[in-house]
Amino acid sequence: MALRWSTVQQLHAKGLFKAGNAVLDVGSSNIYSADAASVQAFIHDFDPAAAGNAGVFAEDFARRSVDQLAGQTTNRAFLGEVLGQSGMGYRSVDIADGFRTTLIDLNSGEVPSSFFGAFDLVMNVGTTEHILNQANCFKFIHDATREGGLMFHQLPTSGFSNHGYFCYTPKFFCDLAGYNKYEIVDFWFDGPAAHENLYAAVRAYAGIHPALTRTLERIRESEKERTIENVLVPDMAIQVLMRRTTSERFLGALETSTSVGPLLPGLHRAYSSRRVRFGAAGTALANLTRRMRR
Repeated sequence: MALRWSTVQQLHAKGLFKAGNAVLDVGSSNIYSADAASVQAFIHDFDPAAAGNAGVFAEDFARRSVDQLAGQTTNRAFLGEVLGQSGMGYRSVDIADGFRTTLIDLNSGEVPSSFFGAFDLVMNVGTTEHILNQANCFKFIHDATREGGLMFHQLPTSGFSNHGYFCYTPKFFCDLAGYNKYEIVDFWFDGPAAHENLYAAVRAYAGIHPALTRTLERIRESEKERTIENVLVPDMAIQVLMRRTTSERFLGALETSTSVGPLLPGLHRAYSSRRVRFGAAGTALANLTRRMRR
């Protein structure tokens, strides 16, 4: 839930932000490393009249966006502040209070009625990898986006072994777009930002789960484990911009390429006919199975 200011400028150059647009931030995004001149220039691009009076705001915003304060990362500058100064409508959803934030747990929460199909741009910047219920997350994003609106995802694709729960593949987004008739507008990778040791999370949790201590001891005993210990996986991000092209309900994707036998009867027909839909609790496959048993 954080963006470097240079990334905001990159997204601006790609045309993500439009004057007067309604933007939903899935996770209240902090901004790091902004400079006052470029913040003021960003505001000018959308509202020249407001930019003339934005100098004080830009200077203050840049000060609050510093990366570190006494060795700790700070969360004092928010994307929504700049978008608001630029004349855009901004809201966020999060489990912790932030800038113009509605408190919602994306493991189970549904889109508020006032948010349904209300946003021209929905942004998922480093949020959904922290949430177990992936189906509900992507249904939420779908439901909040208007027909013709954009969805932007910036998420881990490799590394980040002690960061969140998930890394995402290009296949995931291509299938998600295919099942839901999204247009993939742009797609790119970013990084490496750092390199992760695969045992980082094991070390972090060894004090809680005693069996992990034995896992760490094997590093000293096994050449194979030492080899893995020395592999540093690059932290890479996948960035996908998609457009919702229909008003149809959200349809979950299903990956079947590794299936070893005949599939559940009616499975593909159910997905292609949009009878299978994800809800806040449970999966599409469970819903399909229940219907077939009736």
